[in-house]
Amino acid sequence: MSASKKRWKILADALLTRSISSESEEEVSVRRFRSFDLFPVQSKILDGDVTWHYFLLGSTILKIREVDKTVTKEDLAGFNNSGNVCIWPSEEILTYVCLNNEPLFERKTIIEVGGGMTCFAALAVAVKSFPKYVLCTDGNERSVQNVANIIKANDFPAQKVATATFDWTDMERVEGLRNQFDILLSADCLFFEESRKALVKAIWTILKDGGLAFIVAPARGGSLDNFISMCQTYNFIIHRVDTYDSIIANRHEKLCLENMSYNPDLHYPILLKLSKPILK
Repeated sequence: MSASKKRWKILADALLTRSISSESEEEVSVRRFRSFDLFPVQSKILDGDVTWHYFLLGSTILKIREVDKTVTKEDLAGFNNSGNVCIWPSEEILTYVCLNNEPLFERKTIIEVGGGMTCFAALAVAVKSFPKYVLCTDGNERSVQNVANIIKANDFPAQKVATATFDWTDMERVEGLRNQFDILLSADCLFFEESRKALVKAIWTILKDGGLAFIVAPARGGSLDNFISMCQTYNFIIHRVDTYDSIIANRHEKLCLENMSYNPDLHYPILLKLSKPILK
């Protein structure tokens, strides 16, 4: 069966609310590479369709809920539904970057946009870095509900950690968050060409003056460069970091040599730091 036919088979199965087989997904997804294995984890299956993963973040445990990959038509139709199909390595890298900069988040207001089924980075910051407030968001209702279950399981105080549906192309919703956050987090949210411009505007609007955005995404055929060009139309101070950590760099080099499924253009996350100047 050709790759294109396999892709259509996966979609057809999903539309019939059947589970997407891991084997088929591995064979045809451009995300065949799954993880840099940065965080020790133990898994505990609680029932037939939910797995709880206990991530060890230093001496702290963060419980993450993974739902069986049965997808409905409504899930696929939702804004930014990609989190329902795969979990991106960029989220893992974003989390790693955040935890290597823990003091930066202390007493800060934090938002993650497009956090998918886990908002792993934002929740890791919440459990490790003593932020003032953390808002975990995604454009898909199923993802937001799963994150709500994760927040409850980890006993986060409601006034400190919350989740909400957020579509960054909804300008009224974006305006409602104007100048509210010190730091914005986003992992692998640049692949939708039609919504990149809106994402840049949303980041600029949501951040306070002097705020900082951590954007992590692979180059992916020019999508990252296109996003950077859009950021340059605002007054962001842009810092692109391709080699930001020796541990990740070494794993990247090893994967290039040993893993035939690893494609740096698709899988190696690049870090962008976008600083919003303090306007006089």
